Amino acid sequence: MIVVDTNVIAYLIINGTFTERAKKVFAKDPNWIVPILWRYELINILATLVNTERAELNTVIYHFESIQKILSKFEREASFANVLSISTQYKISAYDAQFVALAMELDLPLITQDKHVLKKIPNLAQSMSQFIS
Repeated sequence: MIVVDTNVIAYLIINGTFTERAKKVFAKDPNWIVPILWRYELINILATLVNTERAELNTVIYHFESIQKILSKFEREASFANVLSISTQYKISAYDAQFVALAMELDLPLITQDKHVLKKIPNLAQSMSQFIS
């Protein structure tokens, strides 16, 4: 099991530069633990794609529903006290801190492409390339 942030999920379902890496992460470990926040962040990413005419509405709805079926059974919530503590300790957003706190609480690696999180918490956070190597 691994904790993945929303961008890794987006890379898995939206064809782009990081899609192949995200597929390799999923192939190596398909048990992606996520906070419920992932849904709202991914909806925002998908809405932006539709609003900027880089994707069709029906396509993003299909992709969201498909990944939701997979990830819904792996949703967990971190302690809000831990989220706030981590956010202030590492000077990261409370959104990012939810993924970090979840990984810390479950003693799992956090897979992310967020350079800020990778730099601030190198003992926990790994890039997709680090994870699949």
